[in-house]
Amino acid sequence: METTLKHQVLTQITALPDSANFEEILHALRALRPKRTSARSQKLRKQKKPVSCLDLAKPVIGVFNGPEDLSTNNAYFEGFGE
Repeated sequence: METTLKHQVLTQITALPDSANFEEILHALRALRPKRTSARSQKLRKQKKPVSCLDLAKPVIGVFNGPEDLSTNNAYFEGFGE
């Protein structure tokens, strides 16, 4: 049986003590609010095909400074595996 939002709200409020103030009640209700997701991640979730790591990493590709490709310079491998 699927729990409705109304049922979740009533469960949260009835679990509070009778001495709960308005802020405590508001805090309990805010905990039920769904987490916001970016429009990009929502779009990826709606796709029928599986999402790759590349798809998820695209927003941060090229943001950081560093060598473009470690595998093209043998100097980066000095001391590796020792």
